[in-house]
Amino acid sequence: MNYAFRDFDESQFIKLHQAFIGAFSEYFVTFQPPLEQFRNRIFNKLHLLPSLSLMAWHKDEMVGFMLHTVNDYQGKVTAYNGGTGVIPSHQRSHIATQLYEILLGRMRDQGTITRVLLEVVEQNTKAARFYESLGFQFTRVLRCFSLQGELPKISPDIEVKKSDLLKAEYLTHLSFQPSFLDSTSQLPHNLANEIILEAWIGESLAGHLVFQPQNGRISRVAVHKDFRQQGVASALIQNALMRSGDPKLTVMNIPEDEHPTIEALKAMGFHNELNQFELELII
Repeated sequence: MNYAFRDFDESQFIKLHQAFIGAFSEYFVTFQPPLEQFRNRIFNKLHLLPSLSLMAWHKDEMVGFMLHTVNDYQGKVTAYNGGTGVIPSHQRSHIATQLYEILLGRMRDQGTITRVLLEVVEQNTKAARFYESLGFQFTRVLRCFSLQGELPKISPDIEVKKSDLLKAEYLTHLSFQPSFLDSTSQLPHNLANEIILEAWIGESLAGHLVFQPQNGRISRVAVHKDFRQQGVASALIQNALMRSGDPKLTVMNIPEDEHPTIEALKAMGFHNELNQFELELII
């Protein structure tokens, strides 16, 4: 078949959503975001860059897509792949390969981007093999959790307050660097769709949590080292649960070697729902 490859244009948003739903209709996990949630995902959370986001067309139908953004991450100018898909009837046509051939050429021509980063669900061995064939290499395993069960009782000495600012002080709470979408440089793009909560013990800011109430996704939860194992994270998560429009809270992309955080999540009733492989291509 003959395909046309065109840069993303916002007027094509509805067709992109339809293609996204179709491409992930047979995915390993349920991944069918409604229209407005998808809009927030690509324009805010991802902060899509049209010049590095390409659509594949067959006649008047969008049959494939590859979405990227660019930001500084871990001290490197990084292009992040926030979504690649081909609808089932056009798979096995090497569309994804052609999309990347075009986009990698553009990235190299820019001269500032040093790498491409993406995540693949552990069970998606076909996608992992495809990216490895392009030169991507494994960097780490990221664990994803969902809350199942009741949270432990909360200490009355912990007060949770809402904040309107993403404060520099929060960096002192982190025990590891968040993954790309929740990093300090990327997270501000989506603050209009996030709620920031702070946990206070007396006059001390003990921890913070950032989450998207429309889908229950926790972007970040962290507690200062002086206040860990005192119920601070439980207080933040319970408050988020009260404010969430989704009864199921999720925490994405915790590095598998971050054992204290993983054990703390399990103690609060979170279950390791799936894992992702982070892959990197140096360009």
